[in-house]
Amino acid sequence: MTRLFSAALFSTALFSTVLFSTTLCTGLMALTRDQAHAADSAPSNTIDAERLASRLARQAPACVSFEQQRWIADLENELTSSGYFHRRPDGLVWQTLTPVESRVLLSPDNPELSPGMRALLPVLSGLLEGDWSELQEHFDIELDGEMNAWRAALKPRDKRVAEHLEQIALDGGVRIDGMNIQFTNGDRLSLTLEPVACSTLPQVATEDHE
Repeated sequence: MTRLFSAALFSTALFSTVLFSTTLCTGLMALTRDQAHAADSAPSNTIDAERLASRLARQAPACVSFEQQRWIADLENELTSSGYFHRRPDGLVWQTLTPVESRVLLSPDNPELSPGMRALLPVLSGLLEGDWSELQEHFDIELDGEMNAWRAALKPRDKRVAEHLEQIALDGGVRIDGMNIQFTNGDRLSLTLEPVACSTLPQVATEDHE
């Protein structure tokens, strides 16, 4: 009976059905085009090196707090410390506050830098300034994940850097959140990073920085 009713309905409303179907199809096609256009214009979460570099450059803070764990292979001991990085025109200040206060100016013009610290110059300067072109001069970079949750593996291509650094692993989203550095001597360095307002830094960290 259902089939008879459907057939009768079809025969009495053929024109209306065809007209409705045509209108519906036209509307669906327009909707599909609009959705496709919206999808093309909407920002994708797919990882892209250029977009990520641009985002990190925009989000690069002047001051960053850190929690650090460093494994010293010769001593077979792990040391925990905390402090700040502060970007300045003359270089990057690495200020440790606990457990012992210490201050290092990461700059090519600093003759007191150890070879290991000098190898970190392009890494920390490039990362904290969001300058991936600096990194790409010294490292092969492999990206994984998505724009909002990415990971990067850096392997030195510069022989001078490779003498001291084995590899670097990074992770983040809108900015760099973590950094793990493997040194060739067996030492390991792990940093958890968090942007802070420079005005909130203790006096020891901002002394002579301006």
